[in-house]
Amino acid sequence: MTEVSRVDDELPDFLQPEPFRAATRRPRRQPVDRPPGEYGLWIFIFGDLTLFAAFFVVFTWEAGHDRALFGDSARRLLVPLGAVNTLVLLLSSLLVVAAVRAYAAGAAAVASRASAGAIGCAAVFVSIKVTEYGHAVGAG
Repeated sequence: MTEVSRVDDELPDFLQPEPFRAATRRPRRQPVDRPPGEYGLWIFIFGDLTLFAAFFVVFTWEAGHDRALFGDSARRLLVPLGAVNTLVLLLSSLLVVAAVRAYAAGAAAVASRASAGAIGCAAVFVSIKVTEYGHAVGAG
């Protein structure tokens, strides 16, 4: 043990080990003058929102120009499959959040099962999409 302390004494200040500090109940939060996360993530999110908004603007514009075509197309939609796919996507998101939280809490087995469930949801989603596209191709 004394060897370690002598070696530590010879190290420059920036290489010295952190002093031991007892755990506190709650870490102090420093005031933050910027949004949480990386700026690149926020750029990506706002870019995605902009693209999504542009999609709806173009969709609405085109629907206004050819109401008959859009009405006919809407009648051909497989609404039950779309509803199931929406629920599958929501469930998969919930499972991913559960997996991340379980992994952070040190429950690797729970995280693994939640991840497997999310992958299963992806398989269900893809199979429903194959069914939808098969129906569309079969209809011509």
